[in-house]
Amino acid sequence: MYLFSEKTIHRLTKSQKEIVEQYTDDAKRFIRTIGLLNSWTQSEIDAVAEDALLRAARTYDPDKGNKFTTYLWWAIKNESLNALKRKKEGDKPQQTVSIDAPAQGLEGDDIALVDTLKDINALDPYEYIDYITIKQELEDKLNDREKEVLKNFLEGYTFAEIGKKLQITTGRISQIMDGIGLKLKEIQFAG
Repeated sequence: MYLFSEKTIHRLTKSQKEIVEQYTDDAKRFIRTIGLLNSWTQSEIDAVAEDALLRAARTYDPDKGNKFTTYLWWAIKNESLNALKRKKEGDKPQQTVSIDAPAQGLEGDDIALVDTLKDINALDPYEYIDYITIKQELEDKLNDREKEVLKNFLEGYTFAEIGKKLQITTGRISQIMDGIGLKLKEIQFAG
């Protein structure tokens, strides 16, 4: 006798179906033997037996030399503990919600859940304003040569590559970058 729905049965292989059919009564007996679920209804016990049988049937490997009942026993212990945990937590079913679904609890707002998620790449608005302000102030303080060196540096060029490109020494590039750093510190500490 199967506990499972037809949909579940169709997902099992032929050998898994045979094992499930053969061990359904044993699964229920094992559950009663454990004694963890004594106060549960028969339908709750059947649900745990079903989950355990499925787990055991999917993981059972006869080539390893173990009996199926060994797999079933461990699966029943695990599924019983999981069922007790779910029941203790109030048996709250998990609900799948679309990320594009309207946010619940906000009356009058047409906002999707996706709009409430934090963009980890986005700057904080206040940090962004500070960044823009500092960038503008720094651009105002830099001469054309410093702007060119900084632009190349921010594009990932090394001091040697920038020096070759601008036809100045690596030492001079280092001095220019030090000067840019000092001007940046002035701006940050002035504000």
